[in-house]
Amino acid sequence: MKTGAAWLLRELPRLVTTGVIDAASAERLRGHYQAAADARGWTRVLLPVGGALLIGLGVILIVAHNWDVLGRAQRLGLGFAPLAIAQALGVWALSQCADSRAWREASAVLIAFGFATALALVGQIYHLPADPAAYLLACALAALPLVYLFSASVTAVLCALSLLGWVGAGRGDVSVVEAAILYALLLPHVRWVLRGDGDSLRAALLVGALLPLALAALLLSLRPSAALGLTWVAACAGGLVQAGWPTGAMPRWRRSLLGYGIVAIGGITVIATFPDFWRDMLDRPWLRLDRAQAWDSFAALAVVLSGLGIATTRAVVARRWMAAAAAVPAAALMVSALLGPGWAGPLAAGFVLYGVGVSLAAVRAGMRDASMPAINAGLTLFAMLCLTRFFDADWPFTVRGLAFVGVGTGFIIAHAWLRRRVTA
Repeated sequence: MKTGAAWLLRELPRLVTTGVIDAASAERLRGHYQAAADARGWTRVLLPVGGALLIGLGVILIVAHNWDVLGRAQRLGLGFAPLAIAQALGVWALSQCADSRAWREASAVLIAFGFATALALVGQIYHLPADPAAYLLACALAALPLVYLFSASVTAVLCALSLLGWVGAGRGDVSVVEAAILYALLLPHVRWVLRGDGDSLRAALLVGALLPLALAALLLSLRPSAALGLTWVAACAGGLVQAGWPTGAMPRWRRSLLGYGIVAIGGITVIATFPDFWRDMLDRPWLRLDRAQAWDSFAALAVVLSGLGIATTRAVVARRWMAAAAAVPAAALMVSALLGPGWAGPLAAGFVLYGVGVSLAAVRAGMRDASMPAINAGLTLFAMLCLTRFFDADWPFTVRGLAFVGVGTGFIIAHAWLRRRVTA
């Protein structure tokens, strides 16, 4: 007989349909057993994947130890042997264990690593010119079909990681359009996972891993400009906050969007409180770009800013003021392109007020909704704003140390007091 939390969760829809339990009881059972099912499910997936990686690494070490005494034909045979074995295992997994996510994930990872190993050994055996960018791109393109053939989320993350390495290794040669197209090829898998099991730990980990990898690759593919890159980050962060802002029950993957967006907005806000930062921005480095070569970077920025503008308008109409406030850093960076060097001080002071206002609003919203994450986010931002002032001031180290102790003590006391108020 099938037992366990995962089996019970699969049975809930049938139990509701047959009238054994009502929908409210089913939701309560789902909320109680979902965490256990997720933890066990990922344990059953990650252990075989880890075992597969250890087997692959062990074979590589054995072959490497005896590499010098082997002929070319033997080297080629040993180089392709892991790939052939992994492919045979994949065929068996699809035919005999198609319902086992652990076997599918492990098989896909083994095939991907087998291909990467074989490709590297062929280059070494025939002394082909080293091209890290081309190698990483080939590994990513080889792993992409495995994502859909095996429905393998771990392989999707490995593919995204290879694409990031490709962009980094070929920096300056990869356009943002090319990077965006290749990362878009992973979106159908993400959509399938979210539609089938959107509130699972698998969906949260998949989105939480793919999102920073994709954004980092797109950022690296932008043409060199600190102003352009930071505006891109601010616009993307504002969009993530807009997309992840809770409108009711929030699945785990949306928490990833919201978390990344809040961290990025907080970091930009703290940096923007320094006048020296704005002096560099007001120097207008984007004017020195070759617009004929950087048209794709400007086009990508325009697309992101347009999406942020639409989302912010909707947030304002819906009176979701905290979500709408996430667009302020991107808007300020865009406006700064039209200002002169004398605006560095006012812009820095404005971001101090913006940061204080957002932190207080977050604490207030957390008190209203009994949400400790919101309260912690507000207190952390406020503490960071206070601490950065000590770096900006010409104070002795003893005074700065005492100031750090004071801010830390105040943070702990405020956190404890607010927690008692929320849980009371």
